[in-house]
Amino acid sequence: MGVRFSGTQSVVFERSVLADLEAGLARSNVRVCPRADWTGQASAAGGAELEVDSVTPQLVAVRVQLRGQSGEARLDRQVDLAQVPMDSRAFAVALVADELLRAGWAELDGNDDAVPITAAPEVTPSGVPAALEDVPAAAGGREASAPVAGGASLGVRAALENFRGGLTLWGADVALLLPLGARWALQLAPGIRTGVEVSAPHGSVESRALSVATNVRYRLPLHGWGLAAGAGLQGAGIELQGAASDADTEASRYVGVALYAQALLAASVPITGPLWLELGGTLGAPLLALEGTDDGRTAAAASGLQLGASLALLLQL
Repeated sequence: MGVRFSGTQSVVFERSVLADLEAGLARSNVRVCPRADWTGQASAAGGAELEVDSVTPQLVAVRVQLRGQSGEARLDRQVDLAQVPMDSRAFAVALVADELLRAGWAELDGNDDAVPITAAPEVTPSGVPAALEDVPAAAGGREASAPVAGGASLGVRAALENFRGGLTLWGADVALLLPLGARWALQLAPGIRTGVEVSAPHGSVESRALSVATNVRYRLPLHGWGLAAGAGLQGAGIELQGAASDADTEASRYVGVALYAQALLAASVPITGPLWLELGGTLGAPLLALEGTDDGRTAAAASGLQLGASLALLLQL
């Protein structure tokens, strides 16, 4: 049986569908092969052709064409994967394809007793096909709102942070997202920052920092995108470098650490295949503040409330 994939899906997804189909059809001695490896099988008696068309990242159309001694059968079904865990989506598609194939063969043979489940799979209150309830939790459990597949996601993000005490930092992070269960995830994001130059009574202050943030988030699956809320910590080693505007003033350098507790809100949307885009916002309160002074007055400070924004490009692994 030849299988053809169309639309936008990852290579990992296609391989998983093929593997699950092969395992399901092995007892019927049916060989499964990608579309590129066969031609014209469906035109001969006993031939079969299967197409898996990714209409959207959450909607897949499964189409089957079979030809037997008594004629031809065509069946199709659209599979909504919005509520199916990411690691179980290939299995869900393979399950539907297997049902359509067996129903089509039974139709051509005229044997009603051979028809398996021709109706849509039973859906549980959680929205997951009942046949997937037996999938081990270790196999996945990540929701559509989590931009992860295969256990984690990795990406880069641009970040901007404003401290109400008088300092603005911007830079880039490496973002790693690790699932902790069906809807919980842990994020680690180390990065670098540079500061917006701040004017001081006797000159100016430049800044730079090394930052690391971590948070735990709860993810809510929605149609085609995801929403997450959580809390965490961000620490930064910050260097403040003064520049004097007159010869009578001595410039100085100060290095210290700031630590903030943060609340976060993030929205993620699929771009194509395994790529996701995430827009996030944070609100922080200081646990350990840092400030630089000029003639006894605060010139630049990582203190007060912290407002942050980020834009991340994430790759499902």
